[in-house]
Amino acid sequence: MPDIDKRFVQAFGAAPDIIAAAPGRVNLIGEHIDYSDGFVLPFAIKDRTFAAIRVRNDRKVRISSMQRRNKVVEQYLDAIKPGLKGEWERYPFGVIWSLGITSGIDIMIDGHVPLGAGLSSSAALECCVATALNHLFSLGNSLEDLARLTQELKMNMLVCHAESWINLFHSWLTLVQLFS
Repeated sequence: MPDIDKRFVQAFGAAPDIIAAAPGRVNLIGEHIDYSDGFVLPFAIKDRTFAAIRVRNDRKVRISSMQRRNKVVEQYLDAIKPGLKGEWERYPFGVIWSLGITSGIDIMIDGHVPLGAGLSSSAALECCVATALNHLFSLGNSLEDLARLTQELKMNMLVCHAESWINLFHSWLTLVQLFS
């Protein structure tokens, strides 16, 4: 695992409560038919996106990325909703909104899935955040629930499409390995 825990402490002043990871993926067959209930055959790749998260005692969400040094995006939970303006941070904000998180959190992202290469970097980002939050807040969502949530998030909140099953399965395996 990269130095995400050290960078988290540098950015937010305390250690993360949880670190999760999700892989990028490639569709062997079925590109762009997953969101219309078509058949797909995806497989995970070795490149991962990591999310380190810590619960705050207020309603502020702070998100930073190791790839965008010295930039912290802040938003209050009440302002997180569909149509929120922004860049890459809309993905974790969307997951927070979709899961109904009611406590402030700090998030550090470390993405190693190449952007814009058709390797589902945004799905990896959503899935590692969803998996971490589900575990951290004991939400009890199944992998199927999280896959549907992240798929719906892309179709409705972010207005794009993705199949997240493979990313979530491997994210869950990584979380199990981290805590075993």
